[in-house]
Amino acid sequence: MNMTPHYQTVSQLMQDVDTLEVGDPNELSYDVVGELWREIQGDSNDCLSEESPHFESCFIQQARTRLKAADIIVSNHTLFFTDFYLKQKGMYGLFPEYEAVIFDEGHRIKDVFSKCFQKVGYVKEIENLFDRCLNKRSQWAKAVFEDVEADYPELPLKQAPS
Repeated sequence: MNMTPHYQTVSQLMQDVDTLEVGDPNELSYDVVGELWREIQGDSNDCLSEESPHFESCFIQQARTRLKAADIIVSNHTLFFTDFYLKQKGMYGLFPEYEAVIFDEGHRIKDVFSKCFQKVGYVKEIENLFDRCLNKRSQWAKAVFEDVEADYPELPLKQAPS
């Protein structure tokens, strides 16, 4: 019985999982659609570490073990800055502690770093936050707006309630 749109692929993956070395879709002789792969791939949000019943066979944990044993790790910029970001957030990084880093194609670092650390916000969200500040901290907000207006008179700012 085919109960899900990816039933055949999931069945095949369940048969093949023990033959994979690193758990990468490139190891498969068939395609796994992106939607399914995003659903089944592991990430830090669903990792139970040692408490997982699949800890010993987990591709991520096996990769971490290999990384810890390595003397030299070759990585791309994105993985390096992802590791850096995770460690800055107090989480386990991807890589073990290291003493030195050598970057190839250094001209790309700025762009990759920016993408790893960028935050996306919408004007409406920012307006809502300012409105909350104005309503809850009117004296503080008034002083902030006065300072900003003095420095940037061309900006159309809302006035704090009196």
